[in-house]
Amino acid sequence: SVIKSAQPPSPINNADFDVQRRAAMMQAIKNAMRQPSAGEQRELGLIEKIECTNKGMFFHLKTQTQVFKLAAASPQSIQMRAYTPEAMQIQFGCNLKQVDIPIVFTFKPTSDPKTKSNGEIVALEFVPKSFILEK
Repeated sequence: SVIKSAQPPSPINNADFDVQRRAAMMQAIKNAMRQPSAGEQRELGLIEKIECTNKGMFFHLKTQTQVFKLAAASPQSIQMRAYTPEAMQIQFGCNLKQVDIPIVFTFKPTSDPKTKSNGEIVALEFVPKSFILEK
């Protein structure tokens, strides 16, 4: 009888593994994210600034196409999550300047002529720079 030699295991391609790992991480983030409720919108952007006035706390959030000014009923009412370690170093509060960590923000769109806001912020979720939000 002839003894067949087993094929040597193929080397693990680290580049392929890394691509698959990243895809799995992004999918896990998407699955864990807060889903918008009826009447809410979700966008991907950056925090330009947070300002506090006598009319309230406002988040200025910039997407690729526009800047949103969103009111916060109270800082405690905003659901915040971080899916990237860089977000842990951010000190949230009035007069926060631009943060270069992408953020998925969920809001209830309304138009308030007095404060010129686009709505009320509901949730802020920090995501990795390579994150893509599918609508």
